[in-house]
Amino acid sequence: MGAEEELDGIVVNEEVAKRSPCKCYVVTMPDGREVLLCYSKGIIGTLTKEQIKIYCPQIIKLPAPKKLAERLRKFAEIAAATAGLPLKERFAIISYYLKKKKLPPESEKKAKEIIEKLFPTEFEIRGKVELIPVVEEHGETSISSES
Repeated sequence: MGAEEELDGIVVNEEVAKRSPCKCYVVTMPDGREVLLCYSKGIIGTLTKEQIKIYCPQIIKLPAPKKLAERLRKFAEIAAATAGLPLKERFAIISYYLKKKKLPPESEKKAKEIIEKLFPTEFEIRGKVELIPVVEEHGETSISSES
């Protein structure tokens, strides 16, 4: 299994996954690029670009609260930087990240490349799936009736 395949969401119920809308959070990466981290019923973990094409008939784009967005960004960076590495090397990179609050330079480049390959921007999926707008009013989030 390659580094990219290791980051695929794990499909536990394909039928449910294919008919359920996906929920995606917009996360800003350190380089300023906004990616979508998507989840679906029937799949454990985040979906890759390829999985979004297969399993997301619709996407509900959700605003990520600040703390959640930060956790998702860190998760994406560390997962991408350590994909395909032996456990001991993974722990070394995670330890460095926890101490320095950033990835080692050599891991940073790898993480950026993998994130660009796997996690889509809204532009990359527009037209391929139906994006359902979400509206925030008075501190509450709801799905817009305009589509």
